Amino acid sequence: MKFFTKLLPFKDQIKHGDIILNTCFGSVKFIEDIKDGFYDCIILSNNRRVTMNADHNYKTGRMFLCSKDIPKNQRDNTVYHNELGWGKLYSFALSNHLHISFDSQIENYEISGWNHTNVDFTKDQTVFVIGEISSLAMWVKEGEEFYFEDLNPLTVAAIEHNQPITDIIKIKNQKDNRYY
Repeated sequence: MKFFTKLLPFKDQIKHGDIILNTCFGSVKFIEDIKDGFYDCIILSNNRRVTMNADHNYKTGRMFLCSKDIPKNQRDNTVYHNELGWGKLYSFALSNHLHISFDSQIENYEISGWNHTNVDFTKDQTVFVIGEISSLAMWVKEGEEFYFEDLNPLTVAAIEHNQPITDIIKIKNQKDNRYY
């Protein structure tokens, strides 16, 4: 099974490892607070450190492991639609269509308070969100592809047995063969 990383919007306080979307630098990874209202960050495209003003209302995102293969006949799978945002698989309809319930409220990456505004659309517009990638995996960029052998064995076992991922996903660093 092939997986890929996707930077998805996330409403929360900015914390270590979060991605901040900046119009000047593009995507930067938040490293730490600096006194006097500034953030210390790393520009993802070139790994340079920058200092950014904390007074701006930056959009934040987190890196998630995703798949285009949405498990059939399962409920309560978190999904992300390109236009509608976060959702839960409500039921599987026809072979190429999904029935998903969307809501704008998110807690972590689980959805709460369903309004059951259900939409039927093709699965090409939707990704199955497996879980959040560890902020320690600093080398991981959006769009990278991974396979089972790149993931922590506990994550692989949960995916293979259709169990929910309840912890941060650790990815193997090919340079030192350790999971971060």
